[in-house]
Amino acid sequence: MVLLLPTVFACFFQASDDYYDRWDAANFVRILRYAAAFFAVLLPGMYIALAGFHPEALPLSFALSFAASREGVPFTLPVEVVVMELAFELLREAGIRLPGPMGSTLGIVGGLIIGQAAVDAHIVSPVVVILVALTALSAFTIPNDLFASTQLSVWKKRERSMPEPLQQDGVPCNRQAWQNCRLKRSSLMW
Repeated sequence: MVLLLPTVFACFFQASDDYYDRWDAANFVRILRYAAAFFAVLLPGMYIALAGFHPEALPLSFALSFAASREGVPFTLPVEVVVMELAFELLREAGIRLPGPMGSTLGIVGGLIIGQAAVDAHIVSPVVVILVALTALSAFTIPNDLFASTQLSVWKKRERSMPEPLQQDGVPCNRQAWQNCRLKRSSLMW
């Protein structure tokens, strides 16, 4: 614990290569890492909230495209996202355990094969495969692997699970908004 705690949030987004580049290039890359972490955490929850509970917030062409891609899928939207993220996490762990270039090859080829097979079997929609791939790419931009695989994953699970119980209130970004929505919904029932 002593090696982990005396740090700040920004340290997880710094790489040793940043100090050998020009300051403007290094700062640009750091800003990209922050944006990628933001997308890695919020993209699945925002997709579930918008496509599942607020389709009227999307342009009509997007809403129709999402509905057409989900045709024939037996699972709800949160279950689809969880299944694909679980499959990707398993592939990532297997890729870490295999030595050398075989591990990265397993991650890429395995992701392509499992994603295509899941879409062909109507287990998930193609949009969810694209969403999970974007989320995974965003998580790979963070240089601290332990932070990206543990803490960011916990935040992602929290944000992904919030739209389901709230149903009509979208993705609140903090605990206070979650409690306010619960209080508002329970006061309407009386």
